[in-house]
Amino acid sequence: MTSIGESAFAGCMNLYSVEIPNSVTSIGKFAFYNCMNLYSVKIPSSVMNIGESAFLKCSRLTYVYIYNMENVLLAANGACPFKEIKSDCLLYVPENMKPVYEGTNYADVFSRIVGMDAETVDIGNIGAENALPVTYYNMNGCKYDTPQRGVNVVCYSDGTVRKVMVK
Repeated sequence: MTSIGESAFAGCMNLYSVEIPNSVTSIGKFAFYNCMNLYSVKIPSSVMNIGESAFLKCSRLTYVYIYNMENVLLAANGACPFKEIKSDCLLYVPENMKPVYEGTNYADVFSRIVGMDAETVDIGNIGAENALPVTYYNMNGCKYDTPQRGVNVVCYSDGTVRKVMVK
């Protein structure tokens, strides 16, 4: 999987925490639009493009981790892809990128921008060993009630999302 399609997880109410895989290089427009229970997002350094309003109306979003050490992740229109999120949401970025992010419209959206170093601890996935599959999606973002043959994106009860191959 190299991209998350436009509106792929839009309106997904059972999505609590997302860790984007390292294979992903782009996140489409409105990909996580109105995921009202989403509280944390981890975006790896492999992601170079985020679509407009990719995280619009994720009203419970509390923690965002962006690991890209070279580029500020702005939508094509130059805007921050996070809008109408929780007012006290924290953004974690590499220490060297903190002043850069503070000079963009990210500073208007996030309550605080925190520089990460090697010692920074993130929120992790508590209880992941007991998580149960809740929802299945194909690579185009179509939702299924049961796993389908091929690659599935699986949302678990603890909010984690994993890519799973079904034979």
